[in-house]
Amino acid sequence: MNYSGSAAQWCRVSAVGLFLAAVIGWPGIGSGVASSVAIAQEKSTWSGVYTDAQASRGESGYTASCAVCHGDNLGGGEMGPGLAGSSFLEFWDGLSLGDLLQVMSVSMPQDNPGSLETAQYVDVIAYMLQTSEMPAGNEELPVDESGLGEVMIKAQEGQ
Repeated sequence: MNYSGSAAQWCRVSAVGLFLAAVIGWPGIGSGVASSVAIAQEKSTWSGVYTDAQASRGESGYTASCAVCHGDNLGGGEMGPGLAGSSFLEFWDGLSLGDLLQVMSVSMPQDNPGSLETAQYVDVIAYMLQTSEMPAGNEELPVDESGLGEVMIKAQEGQ
């Protein structure tokens, strides 16, 4: 990997810390995580949950706001880990796209967390799914945390 150990550790610790805060009920973060997990078993990132047009918008947003840290092709950079592919999917496996949105919206971009509109974060998620070779579908990802909470991240099809 080509990102520094301290940046990688920061990203992983931040993501895990935010997720744990959501699970234990940090006020305002993660409300309904447990119910999202129960409902979301029916729909996964392999279910064609985004459109190619949404991923295309996400690529533009990623290039403008994320590539400086995470690399031009989501493969990782000096300051951030890769955001697509097997290592990314294995890290997030079993969590929901709502969980991913929570972490992204409170911690990214690193120099100005929360500065993007929710729709922009969701479009970037669609681009991440496309780059991870998840199938596109006919409907865009919903632009709300509860809708995204119904879509589980699965590292492998059929899990």
